[in-house]
Amino acid sequence: MLEVRPKTKDRRAIRRRRASRRWWLLISLLVLAAVAGSVALYQADIFNRPKRGLEVVVAGRQLVQASLPRGLQVTFSPDAQTVVEAFPDGRARVTGWLETPGPEGKPERQNFTVVVFKDRAGKWASETITVVRAL
Repeated sequence: MLEVRPKTKDRRAIRRRRASRRWWLLISLLVLAAVAGSVALYQADIFNRPKRGLEVVVAGRQLVQASLPRGLQVTFSPDAQTVVEAFPDGRARVTGWLETPGPEGKPERQNFTVVVFKDRAGKWASETITVVRAL
């Protein structure tokens, strides 16, 4: 029995159609991945961070500095290592680290957490201030 094959042109057309289907499948998967990534970023609350983040960080640092003994030289963590967590009621938690001079002159690192909010007069106030020696 003889085997019947389509002409050469027909085989090329079939291959092109298959390649075209694969191309559209790849594009569809990439679009789906982009949408899923956008939803994940939105739900991670990256876009909803407070717009006044730097102002909150500075206020938190000032309130922590005021709670420490006067004249103590303090170095605070850079902005990239300071975390601001906004609450729906207008308060914000600022978390970071600070370094103070130790008994031998070596810097001692401590972690701080302060919850800040604006009072009725529009000034920054703190609800809680916690400074804990880092291990």
